[in-house]
Amino acid sequence: MDHPEFSGRIWQNPNETDNNSDSDNNSYVDDTVGYDFVNNDNNPKDDHGHGTNVTGLLAANGNNNIGYAGVDWNCKLMVLKVLDRRNRGYYSNWIKGIKYAADHGAHVINMSL
Repeated sequence: MDHPEFSGRIWQNPNETDNNSDSDNNSYVDDTVGYDFVNNDNNPKDDHGHGTNVTGLLAANGNNNIGYAGVDWNCKLMVLKVLDRRNRGYYSNWIKGIKYAADHGAHVINMSL
């Protein structure tokens, strides 16, 4: 989430504060930039880089002399994790991720599974 191609692009949950509680009462503690449904925490870090690579193709910033430009230079990126470090996961977590995205205003969902 700190990749320079995504600078200023990571979605922020406007109703959550990072204070070890569920400030917005949505059942997810400190989900300020997304959520990890595998480990049930607020760190949806990409374990293998696949999601980051696909996200770059879709949304890498343009005209910044770094890497390449994605298709959309203006969208916000809501980061959600539904697969574990072995690239395995449960459909129930996929469903939770889709519901979370929809409930928090996502207009387009890309599932890089």
